[in-house]
Amino acid sequence: MNGWDSRIVPAGLKLLQTSNGSFQATLADTSDHDMRFLFCACAISAALDDWSGVDKDKAVNFIRSCITYEGGIALLPGALQWQCAAIWVN
Repeated sequence: MNGWDSRIVPAGLKLLQTSNGSFQATLADTSDHDMRFLFCACAISAALDDWSGVDKDKAVNFIRSCITYEGGIALLPGALQWQCAAIWVN
């Protein structure tokens, strides 16, 4: 993509990753962080072929902490079951 500095996006992602490996929605609202935003950060990084904005070890640890007893992946660690409602798009 011409005309823009592609380093800006990974730098922004780096600011949004939390200490537990998830990603928050915005810098202003730190209360909304879960698997949805981790997925988005990974999709963006894959599309740009630039993973410099993602601490992959933290991200993998977060994903592992969200695996439920039935093998699904919950939005947050400690959830008793995964929720398909989290992936519905209107």
